[in-house]
Amino acid sequence: MTRVEAVELPGGMFLEIPHEPVDLRVAMRDALASGADWREGLGDGTCVGVWLWAQWRPALEPLGCSREDFVELVIASGRSVGEWLSGSQSWSTFAGELAGRVGRRLLAVR
Repeated sequence: MTRVEAVELPGGMFLEIPHEPVDLRVAMRDALASGADWREGLGDGTCVGVWLWAQWRPALEPLGCSREDFVELVIASGRSVGEWLSGSQSWSTFAGELAGRVGRRLLAVR
């Protein structure tokens, strides 16, 4: 399987795919196993959307993407999040597909 390194955004900017946050993955799985609702019951420290926003914010904000818009897109990608958490989808695939969705959404609002 090919590792996605970066995804190009409108305007020639790139979202680099960061290394997998393994500790975050474990924390999210533990929180969900204890009954937390992943859309509302996770704090900033256990939310992959908030973590990725911190990584990608410098590229996304100038293009008009807010933290709320980004986290909403992650929530809408719940199946992919679950596949990453369960190990049936690699981090590279999950983050690369999410970056692609972000790019397509940015193109749609331009």
